[in-house]
Amino acid sequence: MRRSSRCRSGRCANCAGAAGVAREAAISASGVDLVAVDGFEADFASWGGEDSDLLIRLMRAGVWRRDGRMATGVLHLWHAEADRSRLRDNERRLDAILASKRIRAERGLSALSQ
Repeated sequence: MRRSSRCRSGRCANCAGAAGVAREAAISASGVDLVAVDGFEADFASWGGEDSDLLIRLMRAGVWRRDGRMATGVLHLWHAEADRSRLRDNERRLDAILASKRIRAERGLSALSQ
């Protein structure tokens, strides 16, 4: 992903539009960028929202989203439908990140070393 030197406000098309484009399941980012945002938020449980949260925080950190459709092959492994019983809680977490300007996870990679 490419870094942006222009916006970190969360209001430009790349950042604010994240709510609309952050419905991803396949994300590729450098290790440096993942560490900068503290990786995935550990408080998401079950299915839904964790990938959107990560993408929004990466975009706010200045990492540009690029559409990879048709750029490479993608394989999806079959799996049983995920438990969605905590989806409402996850949606609230996602709403909170959208309402904030937070870039780093509250409980992410750094929590692993504690």
